[in-house]
Amino acid sequence: MDQRERFEAWHTRQYISTDPLEWDGDGYADFDHNRAWKAWQAAEAAALELAAQACEKRIGHDFSATEYAEAIRKLAAPVERGGDKS
Repeated sequence: MDQRERFEAWHTRQYISTDPLEWDGDGYADFDHNRAWKAWQAAEAAALELAAQACEKRIGHDFSATEYAEAIRKLAAPVERGGDKS
């Protein structure tokens, strides 16, 4: 499941709406849906950065900590580029 699919599944469970989540190429057609999508992207990027920082705290104790932090930051890269599917 990519980032947009996770958002849409959450949005569908969270909000019962007669307005469908309509993607128009670079965002959602509905302003409120698009604003929720942008907030979702920011929250996910922040969570991934916190996870990467937690890994970095293990450097010196866990030989793989640096690799884990780098892998987590790669997951956040599509989010920071504006919502590419990840």
